[in-house]
Amino acid sequence: MVSRRITVPHILSVNSVLQRRVTIWDNLNANDYDQRRLCMGPFSGRSTNLSSRISGMLTNPNCEFELNYIPLNTLGQWFQSLTINESRDDIDDDEDSIQTSDIYHVEKAFNQSLIHWLPEFNKTKSAHDSHQILKVIFILIFFIFLIKNL
Repeated sequence: MVSRRITVPHILSVNSVLQRRVTIWDNLNANDYDQRRLCMGPFSGRSTNLSSRISGMLTNPNCEFELNYIPLNTLGQWFQSLTINESRDDIDDDEDSIQTSDIYHVEKAFNQSLIHWLPEFNKTKSAHDSHQILKVIFILIFFIFLIKNL
């Protein structure tokens, strides 16, 4: 299942049914179910007010390693916005908070990702390098959420 939007009311509803905070396995940028699709877009459609209402978030990447740069980079920017939002203490349960967040802007995150990605095109890489980098990224994401939930 791929949800275009995940809002606080959606999560509160699921949490109520399950009687616990959920962990989101996000398929937003995945293409393992249809490899004809190339999902290179930025992480979007997720409220920046979710962190206190979920136990964690995982993302299902594309099958093609190189296509994951923008989705993972923007996921990192979104995750940073969660900690900024929490420190501000201005949690808004309104569904429109996805659009009005002044902390995470999808287009700005996308542009920053492109700027950070451009130097990668001038590097010579091997298949082994790509697999090692992917392993490190997943381990880091896992530990970030593990530490956050302690």
